[in-house]
Amino acid sequence: MDQENNQDNQIVPNNQSSQQPPKHCVRCGAALHGRFCSLCGLAEDATPPPQYIPVAPQKKKLKTSTIVLIVLAIVVGIALLVGGCSALFIFADRAGTFEPSVQEPFDAPPSDDFSFDFGYSNETKYSRVDVLNTARSPGSIDTIAPEGKEYLIVNLRITNIGDNIISYDTADFELCNSSGNLVPAQYTNIDAPTALGHGRLLPRGAVEGSVVFLIPKGELNLVLYMNDYESTISFPII
Repeated sequence: MDQENNQDNQIVPNNQSSQQPPKHCVRCGAALHGRFCSLCGLAEDATPPPQYIPVAPQKKKLKTSTIVLIVLAIVVGIALLVGGCSALFIFADRAGTFEPSVQEPFDAPPSDDFSFDFGYSNETKYSRVDVLNTARSPGSIDTIAPEGKEYLIVNLRITNIGDNIISYDTADFELCNSSGNLVPAQYTNIDAPTALGHGRLLPRGAVEGSVVFLIPKGELNLVLYMNDYESTISFPII
């Protein structure tokens, strides 16, 4: 009787609830039917490999001190480049300023030893000078040339060919003799009515006047020079 009751009290297990889902290999994914995978041989209780989430590499940020050093290097480089170019231009400009002026060739002067009229012209950067005529003189009653000397009178025209006001002066002219000696112009009353004197000229303005030099009597191969402190021009005078 007791045995029957025990049999009645026993619960018959449900076949569906007792079945567990099949296990799979953590390496290859095949179904496991034992302690080891039949495909790759991995143990049933093997720990699955760790899963790594890909992370994008972070860009390295420049430190503030590094940025400051880079900016300073760029500024210093630009300053050196500009300074070098400026020094080069200044040197080139100064070199060009002190170059001697090239004298223009002249036609053959006339052969008259005492009085002649010719139209020699020459230009500086700011002015054009035209020699109108020349004459030799022993002097006047008040101004007599020393023995063996005579006066050379040069009549000329000065024209301002620049855009600024320029000045002119008798002292700008010198005469070179055959010995290479430069003599300054004389301030005498021989040419008082026509003396060049000094003054200033507006752009395109012009003035005519004469300058006088004391030279050895009868000396030839004379050259008139005018210096405007930037360039020098010359004219041959017999």
